[in-house]
Amino acid sequence: MARIHSVNASARCSDPKAQIGSGCLQAGHGLVGDAHAGLSEREVSLLGIESVWRVNHEQGINAGPGSFAENLTTEGLDLLSLRLGDRLQVGEQALLEVVQIGKPPSDSHTYNYQGVSILPREGVFCRVLRGGPVAAGDNIAVLGGRTMRVACLIDNSVEPRSRYWGEHGLSFLLEVESQRLLLDTGASATILGHNLALRQVSPRDLHAVALSHGHRDHTGGLGLLLQAHPRLPLYAHPAVCEPRYSKRGDETHEIGMPPEIIAQVAQGELHTSRGPQEIVPGVWTTGEIVDRPEPEGRGAGHLVRRDGRMLPDPYIDDLSLVLRTERGLTLLCGCCHAGLLNTLEQVRRNFGAYPRVIAGGTHLVGSDAAGIAHVIARLQEIGVEALYPNHCTGQAAYVALATALGDSVHPCPAGTVLEV
Repeated sequence: MARIHSVNASARCSDPKAQIGSGCLQAGHGLVGDAHAGLSEREVSLLGIESVWRVNHEQGINAGPGSFAENLTTEGLDLLSLRLGDRLQVGEQALLEVVQIGKPPSDSHTYNYQGVSILPREGVFCRVLRGGPVAAGDNIAVLGGRTMRVACLIDNSVEPRSRYWGEHGLSFLLEVESQRLLLDTGASATILGHNLALRQVSPRDLHAVALSHGHRDHTGGLGLLLQAHPRLPLYAHPAVCEPRYSKRGDETHEIGMPPEIIAQVAQGELHTSRGPQEIVPGVWTTGEIVDRPEPEGRGAGHLVRRDGRMLPDPYIDDLSLVLRTERGLTLLCGCCHAGLLNTLEQVRRNFGAYPRVIAGGTHLVGSDAAGIAHVIARLQEIGVEALYPNHCTGQAAYVALATALGDSVHPCPAGTVLEV
C-alpha cells in the first residue's frame, strides 16, 4: 500500500524542508505554512523515499525526507508512472491532481542537497483539489484522472446528411464532468442555437464561455447566450472588444465583435487577463502569446485603428485553450492568429509539456508550401499524436498535413466529438 512517509515544510524556498509529522493541505494553496504554497499551480511537491535511498547509496550522502525540498515524501508509490491529470487521494479527505512530472531543464530549481538535486528529475508536482489533514503514515490511492468530451459545434463544413448547420465560424462545446463550456460562439445566433439544441444544451446549462479572439466569426453568437444568461462568465484577453477591420480593395468593413454584443458583455461577467486563466479544473486559457519568433496566422487586410490610423492587426487578443486530462494535454484553437508554433511553445513553457492532441483553427490558409512544410516538420519533432484541423486551416494545408502525418490527421467538421 502506498503511503506518506513524511510531511515536510520550510520557511524559505531556498531551504531544505524539515519533517513536521503532520500538516494541512489547503485547496488552491498547498501545504499550509510552507514557503512554496500559493506560488504557482505546483502547490505540493512529491518525491519517493526510494529515490532518496538510492541517491544516498550512489552519491555517498546522507539525505533524508525533505532534504531535496519535497513537501510529501512518499513510499511504495511509483511516481513516474503517474500521468498528468491523475488524482491522488491522501488520507481520508485530501485530493491532489498531478499537474507536472519533473521539471524541464529551463525551469529554475532553488535547492539541492550537497550538490545533488533529484526533485526536477524524479519529483511530481500537484495542486490541491480538496483540502484536508495529512500525516506520516496516511494511505495514498491513485484514482486516475478526468477525461473530457469536446464537440465541434460550429465549423465551415459539415458531414453529408448531418443535422448540424455550418457557417464560416467556429465553436467547440466542452463537457468536463458535470460542467459545460464553450470556446467561441460562431458567427450567428441562428447557427449556434440550432446546433446547441442538437446537443440538448440550452444557454442556461453553460458554466462559462472562452473567447479565442474578437473576430465576429467567433463572437457573433454570443448575444444569444447573454440574452438567456446575462451573468454567464466570459474569459478572454483584455483587448477582445476592441474594433477590428478588414480591407479588401477600396472597401473597409468591421469584423470585430458586434456593437450590440459589446454592450451586453459590458453588463455581464467578463474575466480578462493577459496571463493564463483557469476556467474550470483542468481547462486553462493560454494567455496572450507574447513571444512570436515563428510566423503568425495573418489574414490579408486585417486592421486595427491606432491614433487615427489603420494599422495591421497585431492579434494581441489571440489565445487558445489547454485541456489537462489523464491522457495528457490537448490544445483547442480558435484561429491561432498568433501562430500555431508560437502557441505550442507557450503551452510548453506554461504547462510543462507539448500537447498530444491539437484541434481547431490553425490559420495556415494563407501559408505557402514552405511555411506549411516548416510547421509539419516541427509537429513531427514534437510528436503530436492527433491533429483535428478545421475552420481557417485551409484545404491545401490540410492535404499537406494528412499526406505527411498520415492517420494522425483527422477532419473536424461540425458534429465531430472527441474524447480527450
